[in-house]
Amino acid sequence: MSRDQEDYLSAFGPTLQFMRGIMPDKDVMRVLEQFGGQGIQIPKSHSSIRRETSKDSHILDVVSPNFARHLIDKWGGLYCHFPVEREFRIEFYLKNGLSINEICSRVCMSERGVRLAMSRIKKKRIARLKGKFS
Repeated sequence: MSRDQEDYLSAFGPTLQFMRGIMPDKDVMRVLEQFGGQGIQIPKSHSSIRRETSKDSHILDVVSPNFARHLIDKWGGLYCHFPVEREFRIEFYLKNGLSINEICSRVCMSERGVRLAMSRIKKKRIARLKGKFS
């Protein structure tokens, strides 16, 4: 992982950092959209990955087998809380060309709330860039 990637990841919480370190952002988004703000039981063993539907947790139906293995290695048998990560989601949606109204609907926020979050995202980017060149 490059220094730039490490700096960018450090701006987010540890759960999001872990997920972004092992899977692409579009897969992270699938997990956040499905489980953000929820706590779920992570299966204890890798044998759960092979089942069509895990009785322990339906997260294994959403993530790739590779990510499932990492998840079980790190948190297997634990009750894990997935953060909502609205700012990360807003930034992702903006990069993918969604309109403000579409973003508001997906993150369950008002237009004003989304615009304020966009302003915070921009300020964080500027601060990170200033830190690189200091």
